[in-house]
Amino acid sequence: MADGTDGKGGTDAGGGCAPARFTLVDPETWPRREYFAYYFDRLKCRYSITAPLDITLLMRRRRQLRRRFFPILLYVVMRAVNRRDADGPCAPDSPDILDRGGNGAFRMAFDARGRLGRWNYCNPVYTVFHEEDASFSDLWSRWSPDFSLFYETVLDDMARYGGVRGLKGRPHTPENFCSVSSLPWLSFTSFAQDTYAESRLLFPLIRVGKHFVQGRKTLIPVALSVHHAVADGFHTSKLFHDMQTVADAAEQWLC
Repeated sequence: MADGTDGKGGTDAGGGCAPARFTLVDPETWPRREYFAYYFDRLKCRYSITAPLDITLLMRRRRQLRRRFFPILLYVVMRAVNRRDADGPCAPDSPDILDRGGNGAFRMAFDARGRLGRWNYCNPVYTVFHEEDASFSDLWSRWSPDFSLFYETVLDDMARYGGVRGLKGRPHTPENFCSVSSLPWLSFTSFAQDTYAESRLLFPLIRVGKHFVQGRKTLIPVALSVHHAVADGFHTSKLFHDMQTVADAAEQWLC
């Protein structure tokens, strides 16, 4: 399926991961080629799905350790997005990763020459809110599957760039990114995003709302905006399930 690589434009993840690598898709042998062409060229389509994430165990562990919430949630999301096969989130791509256990569908992109491929991992791009004028700025942080390293990296980046005004609080956003932002003021049941211009962006757009208590559970709404060319309902459902698996295992990694 892969006919070449080009790691330019990505960033090293740190924490033992290999450098970011962009693997080209062979359009002649890729099993999804017909579906991609249909939803990218003919019936141009993105779709949005919102579902609750159960963060009861995660919140209990967070309170025990007195950790900040957003970097923890960011880790949950990115751990799922960057999930690979059984070898772990830093393992090399297998030829059929999009058809196996990983979530490579959510790391698809075009390179500078317009060639389709996927990144071996993505870095999170997220927003910080400026209360003085109700504006926001985009920041990004390097991904690491090592929670402690990732948590400290996000806190350091927020401290360093969080006061910078303008759309891009931290410059030089890497090509291998995934957009995650929070609406902590509202617990929504549906969230839709649309644009009035064609976009070649294949990465998902992930939005989370205000968490709430329902019975004995603490839930948080998570909305995914997905390009149908790279992911169907099966892939999106699996990404939700993987986020839930990471959240449920908080006692194993949240330290």
